[in-house]
Amino acid sequence: MSVSLKLELDKVTVVGSPFNQGMPRQRVDFNIDPELGVFGMDTVVHKHFALGETFAVLNHDVTLVPPPGQPTHYGIAVMHSKVATVKFMDRDWFNVVKGEYHMTYNPGVEEAHRFKAGNVMKSHYIQVEPYFLNELLMSVSPGRNTPLWDFKEQVIRGEFANSGGAVSLPAFYQVIQNVFDCPLDGPLGDIMLEGSLHQLMALQFSMMGAQHQTSPVSHREQETFYAIKDHLRATFLEEHSLLALSRKFGINQNKLKTGFRELFGTPVISYLYDLRMDFARTLLLDKNMNVNEVSPMVGYRNANHFSTAFKRKFGISPSRLKY
Repeated sequence: MSVSLKLELDKVTVVGSPFNQGMPRQRVDFNIDPELGVFGMDTVVHKHFALGETFAVLNHDVTLVPPPGQPTHYGIAVMHSKVATVKFMDRDWFNVVKGEYHMTYNPGVEEAHRFKAGNVMKSHYIQVEPYFLNELLMSVSPGRNTPLWDFKEQVIRGEFANSGGAVSLPAFYQVIQNVFDCPLDGPLGDIMLEGSLHQLMALQFSMMGAQHQTSPVSHREQETFYAIKDHLRATFLEEHSLLALSRKFGINQNKLKTGFRELFGTPVISYLYDLRMDFARTLLLDKNMNVNEVSPMVGYRNANHFSTAFKRKFGISPSRLKY
């Protein structure tokens, strides 16, 4: 499906979106009048988010207006060069300049973006599904009178929310690059990209004032737990037990249980269960497999037991997933 732009004298309206094409990685060159300049985007699309690297060289001042009726979403814009000007609803226009981020919770209000002529513009834009980010947002405890506190309170009330500031963390840019450089595809690629999204949001929240709590898990133990987590992500279809994991990584079994949960917010077995259920959902939706085929692949000999576990996880039975 192609993406085009409808050109008026000083306004460009997007028809379609590079974020809903269902392609894991693609280059989109918007079809605009060459006299106006060039406008394009590299995108990575995941089930929870989409990341776009936008590039533009414009010969005239341009206003970019997305189609009306945009769905509720979180958006994070990071400018790497020059400046863009943004407007939401009837609010005033404001600038996002090089080295700054701007994060919004948009419950479907109209927005517009202005770009000045003669600028070679480069930026990144991350659009995140609200159900995913809501869960992360509700898990943090920001300090009062911080941008994240205000942002969270507005989201809870269902109001438009925005926050912005300087991006000086090399790690933030590195995570973005890791998304584009993801070496895997398919279910394992999805897992790796989701991990990158978690890192990105943790850094974002830290910039907005989330309180940092000292973990009782030592630095050396943290390295072990991250190694265990990586091992589980790579081998989640294999048989695992706490005893076998503790022996493999040289850690006390009780410490494995308590430390993993302390660091990642979930027990080892629950984490493994989530990986398998996410993989099962991918097989059912993307590979068009049925319940009897999928259940043994994720460790269930009885298809009914799998269906019960799947419904407990996602709130819908696997047989009804496609309807």
